[in-house]
Amino acid sequence: MASAAEQLAANLNFAALAKAEELKKRIWFTLAALLVYRFGTYIPLPGIDPAAWEQISNHRPAAFSECSTCSLVAASTGWRSLP
Repeated sequence: MASAAEQLAANLNFAALAKAEELKKRIWFTLAALLVYRFGTYIPLPGIDPAAWEQISNHRPAAFSECSTCSLVAASTGWRSLP
């Protein structure tokens, strides 16, 4: 009896994927959007002091340490925990 991975590999048809024009358009659009986003992160915004922005992003208010939901948000955004 073949495993699920072997069955999938046997039934995989790249010709069918090549015909999926809608899927190709969506994949290219997603890759282009990610590329624009990544290049956009290097463009400085006028009126924003990079040193001040770094200080703000590294500071975490004490109120976040008391709330579990806020802790999850803080962890997902990369805020450092208080000592």
